[in-house]
Amino acid sequence: MELVFLVPNGEEQYVKDLKHIMEDTLDVIKNIPMVAEVEMSETSWKDKKGYEL
Repeated sequence: MELVFLVPNGEEQYVKDLKHIMEDTLDVIKNIPMVAEVEMSETSWKDKKGYEL
């Protein structure tokens, strides 16, 4: 499963919070740790690259 968030310019400070929300599932899914990876692209997903938090 893949979820995509569009983060407008100037609101990059929320990326770390989005990642935390996506991974904070232990109260709902007890035995399966969720991992969220952050990648970005300014053109297409073919050109995506890692994003350092």
